[in-house]
Amino acid sequence: MIRPSDLADAVLRNTLAEAEGALDEGEYLACVRCCADAYVHVGTVHPELIARPFSGSVPLPAAHATRGPRRNQLQPWLGRLGVICTIGDDGIPQMTFQKQDFSMTEAAAYFEFMMDIAIRVERATSQQP
Repeated sequence: MIRPSDLADAVLRNTLAEAEGALDEGEYLACVRCCADAYVHVGTVHPELIARPFSGSVPLPAAHATRGPRRNQLQPWLGRLGVICTIGDDGIPQMTFQKQDFSMTEAAAYFEFMMDIAIRVERATSQQP
């Protein structure tokens, strides 16, 4: 199992290690904030990997189109747990906290989601020339 300390990206490594520590200490808001910061970092450094939230006004690409450059796109942020992600005009994710209290389950879901994202980012970037 990959741990935050195994990640090559220093920002992801440090931020997710801090998130894991906060989760272990029962500081669930701090854990979620670190996870949100990590997602914004990914969107800043690798905006091409961030999947845009679905909008009914934007047609979905043809099935074969997802085999091209979009195949490495990451899953959209977990907005249903209390932190909404919007993509700014600059392409950078912006986080809005709808609440300030998170359960252990919610914090753990965000942490596991971000660990998956971090692993996918590392795989995608290690394949680039």
